[in-house]
Amino acid sequence: MYHSGTCDSAYLKAELTKALQAGKDKLSAVQTPALPACDLVLSGKNAAEVLDYFISRSTTDLRYMKYSDWQIGGEVGSPALSLTALRYLPNSSKNCRFDAEGALRRDQVIIENGILKTSLGHRQFSQYLKEENTFLPGNYRIDGGTAGEEELRAGDYLEVLDFSDFQVSPMNGDIAGEIRLGYWHHDGKVTPVSGGSVGGTMRDLAASMLMTKERVRINHLEIPACIRLSG
Repeated sequence: MYHSGTCDSAYLKAELTKALQAGKDKLSAVQTPALPACDLVLSGKNAAEVLDYFISRSTTDLRYMKYSDWQIGGEVGSPALSLTALRYLPNSSKNCRFDAEGALRRDQVIIENGILKTSLGHRQFSQYLKEENTFLPGNYRIDGGTAGEEELRAGDYLEVLDFSDFQVSPMNGDIAGEIRLGYWHHDGKVTPVSGGSVGGTMRDLAASMLMTKERVRINHLEIPACIRLSG
């Protein structure tokens, strides 16, 4: 029923290296320049926060409560994105055959090429929407990216590595976060920056969101290594 997995040593080493470099860069960071509009590149847990918008809005829970207006067979705003519930994901802490309500978990396509194919969630809300044989997923895979990381990072953009607080509302898609450490990539130069904030809404940004074809695993998620929001 349970599978504990093992530590991903390569991932841990990479994250440790990034953390050490970030600590050094914070000492030399300058104030984030006033940027009325620029592209935003996110990775790791910050990319996961953005992509959770699609997971949350696909659920029967939010759809029944009218917090999500997505409909089966309708578009979700990002034409390339696909979302799949996975029963098993290596090294995930959420590998279990059954959910908290006793339903059997399985691999299940939720979104395919930007179209909502099915909706999963708590049994109560699923029954209200007449969705049969649903369950509460433990693991997810998001894919659909076609760009290599080098290609996605071309040109000028702001990359934020660390926020003091970063949230993406699943209800209206609003994005908000205060920058602790970022990197302003401009004219071939990279400058560590701090201060200021980012904002926007996924309702406007999802359609042009770029994702890498390379993916990373973050506990129960397998997601693109980087995403780029054009703002």
